[in-house]
Amino acid sequence: MVDTSTENITAPTRPQIMRTTIAGTLGTTLEYYDYVIYGLATALIFNQLFFSNLPPAMGFIAGFATYAVGFIVRPIGGIILGAIGDRIGRKIIMVLTIVLMGIATFAIGLLPTYEQVGVLAPILLIVCRLLQGFATGAELASSSSLMVESAPRAHRGFVGSFVSFGTNTGNLLATCVWLLISMLPEEQLLSWGWRLPFVGSIVLTFLGLWIRRGVRESHVFESVAERQRSVKMSQVYRNFFTSGWRAFLICFGLRIGEGGTSALYQVFLVGYIATLPGQSGSMGPTALLIASVFGLVTIPLIGILSDKVGRRRVFIILATIQLLFAFPGVMLISTGNPAAIIVAFLIASGICVQGLYATESAYMVEMFGLRHRLTGVTASKELGGLAGAGIAPLVIAAVLAAVGHWWVIGAYIAVLAGIGLVAAIISPEVRGRNLTVDEDAI
Repeated sequence: MVDTSTENITAPTRPQIMRTTIAGTLGTTLEYYDYVIYGLATALIFNQLFFSNLPPAMGFIAGFATYAVGFIVRPIGGIILGAIGDRIGRKIIMVLTIVLMGIATFAIGLLPTYEQVGVLAPILLIVCRLLQGFATGAELASSSSLMVESAPRAHRGFVGSFVSFGTNTGNLLATCVWLLISMLPEEQLLSWGWRLPFVGSIVLTFLGLWIRRGVRESHVFESVAERQRSVKMSQVYRNFFTSGWRAFLICFGLRIGEGGTSALYQVFLVGYIATLPGQSGSMGPTALLIASVFGLVTIPLIGILSDKVGRRRVFIILATIQLLFAFPGVMLISTGNPAAIIVAFLIASGICVQGLYATESAYMVEMFGLRHRLTGVTASKELGGLAGAGIAPLVIAAVLAAVGHWWVIGAYIAVLAGIGLVAAIISPEVRGRNLTVDEDAI
């Protein structure tokens, strides 16, 4: 049930809301810059750098296994840091996550390759991915919670959509950087060029940290800060498991539908395109770049639309489009025709993936009660991300190697989109809910 009573707390000023929005956007920009750069490197060259002792197909799968490792540890980091954030506030988690993410990504750019140190190279890569995953486990949830809790009731969808705007900007930035370094001769790319995007991420880290240190804590959390800081972490978990499990299951399904299809288009299919006859390694990143630019327009518009007609209705429409377009989209990509590939990415990634994510931010935050909101959002996002985005490239790489036909990719996309669609259909509408109440939306 949606509670539309008035929150009796001092709302932040417009400049404070803007700073909070910028801070959250920058953090998610860094996270998805890391995510896309790592995904592109995994899809295109990491098998040669860290798994050169394996046959190409096995090296490709091994690379996606390290990609999945980051998602495996994300729920652990998210659930631990989420409970801390429910006790002491969202701001401190936002600062901590951006520091840890920056350190891990920078360190990847300094790693030795398999030819230099042997099996130690992939081990060190996995260590960096574990640290990266632990930190990012609470990044999206803390950013979306702080931004949506700080936003005016009537504009939460719009403000929350800037989490997706940040991820899209990260996609855009990472893709541009990768396209630039891919212009290097192959020998230079494999020797030192690939390191530049990882080492260069430190600039985003310092910028994000500087802005986040000046952000005000969520006024919603401030209204109960004294109470929450006296609560033990075990009580936060108890509240979540006893009253938040229904909201978790719905949000878990929403995240699978969004995150899983995102990973297949933005990571796996980028590498798949490079294997098509007559295609180079730049076609996939180029299509992703165009879709990301298009997303800069669609994301805020979809956020505004969710404020007008509701989160549930917008998510259902977008998930339905993604489901129906699954087979046509992969078929277009498999033709190898550049125009067809770009059209497929515009619809599936530029509209559906970005729109689902833009809607998801406010949708999930409004679903949970205040006592365990950050724990609930992190658990939903990260466990759903693991089940959807984390294992999708690895699973489909193995299945495609066995079956050898593009239809399995379309089938997997359809299944993931269908899960998100079902979750939205059975969920309540939560637009405009009072975020200061302890009870969940369902």
